[in-house]
Amino acid sequence: MVAAEVKALADQTARATEQIGTQVAGTQEATREAVTAIGTIQATIVRLNAVAGAISSAVEEQSAVTRAMSANMQTAAQGVGAIASGLGAIAHSAREADQATQKLRTAAQSLA
Repeated sequence: MVAAEVKALADQTARATEQIGTQVAGTQEATREAVTAIGTIQATIVRLNAVAGAISSAVEEQSAVTRAMSANMQTAAQGVGAIASGLGAIAHSAREADQATQKLRTAAQSLA
């Protein structure tokens, strides 16, 4: 009877060893799949970082262009103001010339 019990225990040990081996193999396969998934996620994160960097550069460039446009518009507005001021001075001079011409005509008529 002892031999039968030893054989039964040996059979149970063999089955348990086989089950443990199967479980270890399953765990190893799951680990390999997890490592592969982590690698894929890491590659995706690297690509996302590159895209985010490109977007950040584009936004900075757009901001610089907007600032330059604003400065150019301000310069143009100052130029328009200077032109308007010059036109005002020309109009004033034209009025003064007209008045002087009228005075000269009146003086000329009174001498005649």
